[in-house]
Amino acid sequence: MPRLILLLVIVSFTTLCYATISPDKANCTKPPKIENAFLIGDMEEETYPQGHKVIYGCHPGYLSFYKIQMLCLDGKWRMLRDLQCRKKPCGHPGDIPFGSFQLINGDQFVFGAVVEYSCDDGYQMVTKHKTRICSASGWINQLPQCEERLCPPVRDDRLRVLSSVYDEEFTMGHVINFACKNPRHILKGPHRLYCTADGTWDRDPPTCEASGSCTVQENEVKRNNIQLKNNGILHYEDKEEIQFECVSGYEISDLAKLIIQCNSGILKYPICQKKVHKIPCGRPPHTAHGEIIETIKDSYSSGSTVTYKCLQTFKLQGRNTIKCQDGIWDEPPLCVVHKIPCGRPPHTAHGEIIETIKDSYSSGSTVTYKCLQTFKHQGRKKIKCQNGIWDEPPLCVEDTPCGKPPHILYGDITTTIKDRYSSGSTVKYKCPQFYNLKGSGVIKCRKGIWTEPPLCLEPCTTSQKNMSENNITLSLNQNRNKECDQKEQQIVKCYLKHNETIWFACLPGYKISDPKELKSKCDRGILTYPRCFNRQLERNTN
Repeated sequence: MPRLILLLVIVSFTTLCYATISPDKANCTKPPKIENAFLIGDMEEETYPQGHKVIYGCHPGYLSFYKIQMLCLDGKWRMLRDLQCRKKPCGHPGDIPFGSFQLINGDQFVFGAVVEYSCDDGYQMVTKHKTRICSASGWINQLPQCEERLCPPVRDDRLRVLSSVYDEEFTMGHVINFACKNPRHILKGPHRLYCTADGTWDRDPPTCEASGSCTVQENEVKRNNIQLKNNGILHYEDKEEIQFECVSGYEISDLAKLIIQCNSGILKYPICQKKVHKIPCGRPPHTAHGEIIETIKDSYSSGSTVTYKCLQTFKLQGRNTIKCQDGIWDEPPLCVVHKIPCGRPPHTAHGEIIETIKDSYSSGSTVTYKCLQTFKHQGRKKIKCQNGIWDEPPLCVEDTPCGKPPHILYGDITTTIKDRYSSGSTVKYKCPQFYNLKGSGVIKCRKGIWTEPPLCLEPCTTSQKNMSENNITLSLNQNRNKECDQKEQQIVKCYLKHNETIWFACLPGYKISDPKELKSKCDRGILTYPRCFNRQLERNTN
């Protein structure tokens, strides 16, 4: 009996041990996937033994403060620490002067976040990128820069600026007032301009124009061989018409020129020339399929006329009467075949004719097409029957609209900007004063895509500081036709468009080795200054 009990104990213990170390319960399957992490090392086994440890690494842009490890225990993978791969922080993206930013992707400055910068009112962005992106290696793109928008100076020799230094730079909020320099002129347009936040004046500048009525000058009337018609009135109000006629023995080529208008106190008198002997014409010209209805003569005096008619089955094209003018006949009319009618008008896909369709149309008849919904006309809506042949019908194409037109640096669109433009719509750009427009000023929406917009090429303004540093000044003689400011018979500042050249001169006591170097060209807002050297220092050196 004791032996039987001992045998049962040994068998039970052996069974228990086998159950404890059974491979099916001790081994683990493949390690689980962890979000934003990957297994380090070669992990191609289907099972892993009890006590096996695996290590995870974080994907680029993510990090963990400690190693992420899992242990195979009792057939299950258990994480040694409760860790995860979190988005890597980039820190603050940086503030910019005269601007601000906002997060447009994400709510923290971590991997994948995008911040967008914008400039304050009165400032514009001068860098290529306006966003910064938090990447695995930190913030991408440099900090944007904002510079002050400037309204262009108003340049008109007839205007006087009352409230500002004429050549200063005008910024947002700046107000200038105007008056005419000539007391006999009147100001047409606004008396005051306001520099807006987008660097443009709120209205077009005014102009100065002459004012007052007109008086017919008798010496001018006599000198131009004319006289007043029907009346002897000499005084006329502005914009009032005045009729003249040639004096006896004189004539004018165009009688309409004898009627003139008083224009702000100025009269442009017509001129009559002395009559000369007119040359007669020979026999009038022949026209095919036509004849002259009068008896034909061998000679016709200047001013004589003849009349044509066409033979049967032909139709007259042009004036039926021609005139002899100083030895030369006018061109005769043409006699063309009677026009042939057309059959039924052609069909166009996705469109229909709005009138009732007939089997026959006389030459010159028209029909009008309309497109079905969601389709738009391309070409004329009306087509015409011309001598038996219909014009090409319009196309009905699917209308793919465009969004807002592209913005161009320094330039503006002349009309109010909309959020949506139908295919075929156009917008026009303009550049500020002194800026050159490169490319077409008008772009078109074509099937959802705008054509290429133009560029506004920056102008240059000469700098007194740079000229002083290089011992030069502006040449008075060679810059007479430039847009320049003068003070006491000297040019103090010039304004150049892109690609325009300017001439400098050395200051007294200075010279330059090659005088051609005194010529400089404006290159998109950049002007290179030549340098003159002191003559005395050069002698001492030699």
